[in-house]
Amino acid sequence: MKELLITKHKPEALTESFWPDSVLKSLTSTSHNLVIGPPGTGKSSTIQAYLKENGFSFIYLNGSDARGLDAVRNTIQTFIDYDTVGGSENRAVLIDEIDGFTPAAFNALRSVMEHANGVRFFATANNGRVIPAPIKS
Repeated sequence: MKELLITKHKPEALTESFWPDSVLKSLTSTSHNLVIGPPGTGKSSTIQAYLKENGFSFIYLNGSDARGLDAVRNTIQTFIDYDTVGGSENRAVLIDEIDGFTPAAFNALRSVMEHANGVRFFATANNGRVIPAPIKS
């Protein structure tokens, strides 16, 4: 069976990414990141490569599949409160397709982000217009 092009060309390192330097440099900042772009352009793959290269302990959540309040409360909050796997000081949450979140999930996420010291949030979206301004900022 032939390998999907999207899988075949998935970047395993940041040097293999096709994103502009300005986007790649923003990943190295100490703030949260939101990358918006068309499907299949390597948004989440590039972020995962960055997280792996820099020794982050992270969870991946698909915002289109786990899109409700429970995803934020049970998955993200639990990771923030209890994750000690590997003793990593670098911890992150990657939410792919965050534009699939419900309004209740966005509200809960905002609160979690405000109180999650030492955890960086990375998110990808195809449609940035549906993401509330507090999450974008």
